[in-house]
Amino acid sequence: MVIEQVVSAEERSLENGDVLRPASIADAKQIQALVNIYAGQGLMLPKSLNQVLQHIRDFTVVEREGQVQACAALHVLWSDLAEVRSLAVRGERRGSGLGRLLVGALLTQASSLGLPRVFALTYQRPFFERLGFHQIDRGDLPRKIWVDCVDCLKFPDCDEEALIIDLPDGCAHPRSDGLRKSLIADVDDVLEIINYHASLGRMLARSKNHIYQNLRDFTVFVEDGRVLACGALHVLWDDLGEVRAVAVAPERVHQGFGSLIARALAEDGRMLGLPRLFAFTYERVFFERLGYMAADKEELPRKVWGECLDCPRFPNCDELAVVLDL
Repeated sequence: MVIEQVVSAEERSLENGDVLRPASIADAKQIQALVNIYAGQGLMLPKSLNQVLQHIRDFTVVEREGQVQACAALHVLWSDLAEVRSLAVRGERRGSGLGRLLVGALLTQASSLGLPRVFALTYQRPFFERLGFHQIDRGDLPRKIWVDCVDCLKFPDCDEEALIIDLPDGCAHPRSDGLRKSLIADVDDVLEIINYHASLGRMLARSKNHIYQNLRDFTVFVEDGRVLACGALHVLWDDLGEVRAVAVAPERVHQGFGSLIARALAEDGRMLGLPRLFAFTYERVFFERLGYMAADKEELPRKVWGECLDCPRFPNCDELAVVLDL
């Protein structure tokens, strides 16, 4: 099954044996170690392994013979804004152009997604200015960017500078029909489908903010420019991902679109390097037809309950747990 990867960094061979590519599960520990070297110097926020894994799709890496040489992440915040985060280069490779290469790749991804602006909070103003960013007052940025900052030891007396770049118009990937990864322009359709089923008690409702911040988890099926089905695969740990929000437009249910999405998410998990997926669902038969098996919820790791705490049915959940070994 082929999912059109409309915005991922394409794997690209570079000089000296380096490879530019999307991060995988196997890279997570190296990414964390590299970022935390700079965090230990007070140059960026530290990252837990959990944070890296749950946002592994945001990361692009430069790798050589299995060793991560540099990394950076593009995190979507809203329909008009994304942030460059965790830009780090191995000490012996600094000054070799890897940072510039990674930021360029992230800006290309942002343009393809349909984002008009990208910003960074940094101590490296000259570096970003050379790439076309310009300084702005941090107070001009939306409040939502401070979610991570409140956990920083320097907050509210941050001395990082804010820089932003306006991306050229007309570079967004076309809203092509078929099975593909989600774009900014798909969010309203995705939200409508999910919350229709949520209103009937079939799944958790989602906010627009949740969809934007987890946009890269989503796969969609589009017909005549409209999303007919969607679903998300969220990485929880290096050995487990959760299938979420599999939903089909109400007028197109029972036509195979849900199965198409679920199979695509399983393939997505294989590509990431996940050995196991699970879902909480009322549709046991649907998932069993796809190879999932019923499981005891209590046997799943505690971290799977993160979203459940906000559900009005918690702790008296009546959904079933199903798992799939890839």
